[in-house]
Amino acid sequence: MKQLIKDKFKAFLIHISISICIVTCLYFFIRQWYPLFYFDVLNILPIFLMLIGVDVFIGPLLTLVVYKKNKPGLFFDLFIIISLQFTAFSYGSYTVYTERPLFLIYSVDRFIIVTANSINSKDIKNPEFLLNSPQILAAHMPETTDEKNKLVMSVLSGGPDIEYQPNQYETLSNQKNLLLAKGLTIEQLQKYSKVSKKIKKEEQQYNNEQLLAFPLVNTKGKDWLLLFDIKTMEIVQLI
Repeated sequence: MKQLIKDKFKAFLIHISISICIVTCLYFFIRQWYPLFYFDVLNILPIFLMLIGVDVFIGPLLTLVVYKKNKPGLFFDLFIIISLQFTAFSYGSYTVYTERPLFLIYSVDRFIIVTANSINSKDIKNPEFLLNSPQILAAHMPETTDEKNKLVMSVLSGGPDIEYQPNQYETLSNQKNLLLAKGLTIEQLQKYSKVSKKIKKEEQQYNNEQLLAFPLVNTKGKDWLLLFDIKTMEIVQLI
């Protein structure tokens, strides 16, 4: 009996060690796919915890239960466990990868997170936009009345809105004047007590026209308020 228990725990430790190594590697890749605030905003943690539960705990525990040295059919039992574990791992990894953020798009008066499965990346005119993603870009708004009407009719017919049309993407600096016109200043945010309390003290030292606030629309979870430094064109804080 002691030898059986010893063999079971040895198999369990080998299995869980391999599983931990694999999941650790996956976490490294996930943090590359979801850098900075995207990991929290897109609510990836529950999916990752589910993968840990299946691949790090359930798989090795099943091995602990079924393992018995020289047991008939042991190879088949382990094959089934590893296959189920691999299937869950592959599906979870694929889901996380295909839903990774490619762009943070400024559109009209708000920022929108655009994920890889929500657009056709082949429609992107500038291949540099795909480098070092997710990049912060802007959706070029129609300039003429005819173009605006075509966009409205296309959206009403079920077509993608302007932020999901990669052929309309341009650098954010091209819309700096629009950002200045649409953003809320720190002074204006002071009217909202719940928001003003969350603004860090050092950020209250910004020039009133330098730090602007915009809605951050998130189709994968709750929306946020984004504080944006118009001088450096960088995100300062999410609320």
